[in-house]
Amino acid sequence: DELNAFLVGTDNKAGNTAVIAAPNLVLGDNWTLRDLNCTLNLGGATIHSNGQFLKDITEKGSLINGSVNIVGDGDMTAALCATNSGNIEQVDVTVDEDMRLLAYATQGGLAGINYGYIINCKSALQVKGSSGYIGGIAGESKQKEGSTVLPVIDKCEVNARVGATDYDTSINGAGGIVGYAENRVSRCSFNYGMTLMQQ
Repeated sequence: DELNAFLVGTDNKAGNTAVIAAPNLVLGDNWTLRDLNCTLNLGGATIHSNGQFLKDITEKGSLINGSVNIVGDGDMTAALCATNSGNIEQVDVTVDEDMRLLAYATQGGLAGINYGYIINCKSALQVKGSSGYIGGIAGESKQKEGSTVLPVIDKCEVNARVGATDYDTSINGAGGIVGYAENRVSRCSFNYGMTLMQQ
């Protein structure tokens, strides 16, 4: 698989840009989560994934211009990455019709924790958590220790349920966009009614 080879290779480094040429890309059952250290331009393509796409997006990483379609009900912190320290822009998360009620993230629709920028994105992936913070875009959006970057979530849209797995949980906070936020969350919309256990 060319994408996997790229992510584990020496070209996945700060300053480089990769562009997906195919309109659709299906990740197999053996897909291994990797960090993104460069700019990955999806080129309008749709990545079809059983679960989470990337491990983490690092400070120099950017994921832009495309969509990730969840086609399985695999366990995932979030659809795109556990932590985003870089940039996610114009990336939509969709869910296969058959998986609408089965697939979910446990922390955030796009990222578990956002330390960077998430701009002009959409998510249709439900989020069901049992601890910490949960949100339709990210569970938390906060400044990374030792970093000067102030996190931003801007112009994002959520069209899915956000709530606890059950009432016996240790959820600290839940939000349609983000469960806990420092700095800016602006011009976003949550279009699924109430957020369960919202504080």
